[in-house]
Amino acid sequence: KYLLSSADWMYRNLYRRIEVVFPIYDKGIQEHIDQLMEIQLNDNVKARIIDKDGENHYVEMSNGIQVQSQIETYYYLKRQAEQQSETLRTDDEESMVNENRGN
Repeated sequence: KYLLSSADWMYRNLYRRIEVVFPIYDKGIQEHIDQLMEIQLNDNVKARIIDKDGENHYVEMSNGIQVQSQIETYYYLKRQAEQQSETLRTDDEESMVNENRGN
């Protein structure tokens, strides 16, 4: 089950404001969310872990490959946009060919 809401669940937001949580039913959007979450959870450059004492510690790299989620998210979204653009261009070209055949 996929639910989205504000990540800022601070006391003032929960008790003095209205927080909205909503379901995501579309399987394509769920897959997109999964991919974005995977990028975020693999961050080993800027990510931090809060320990039991409330101290922030950087996540240690386990495999030596740096993953900075902000940069990886940018490239992921850029690739998605390029793929959509290519699909639209191909669809437009096919439509033009079909229109010309009809003349």
